[in-house]
Amino acid sequence: MIKVINEEKYLDRKMFIHPMADIFSKRIGWYESESGNVIGTIVLDKSDRDYQCIVSGRDQVGEWRCIDLVTSIEKIEDATQQMFELMEKYIQTGKSVFPQEDIDEEDAA
Repeated sequence: MIKVINEEKYLDRKMFIHPMADIFSKRIGWYESESGNVIGTIVLDKSDRDYQCIVSGRDQVGEWRCIDLVTSIEKIEDATQQMFELMEKYIQTGKSVFPQEDIDEEDAA
């Protein structure tokens, strides 16, 4: 199950968001799996007025990281549908950790 959450709850996860992100985009929707292992946001690209879906999960050292995204979505309705589909894909794996290739095994220990 996926539920809508507020921006504050989304940002409580202390994930890195590039300082320039707010100049070029605006987060407009926030979502969380029932387990809290998968979160997502819909972003409006201010330059060309299209949308992006960003799905995040914890990596092997516990940091929240992007695990999937879709860009250049023209309609908010399509972005919402794609967000739910992407999140469901990761929820169905049952995973709580989504390893990233840029982390050495030593760093994860």
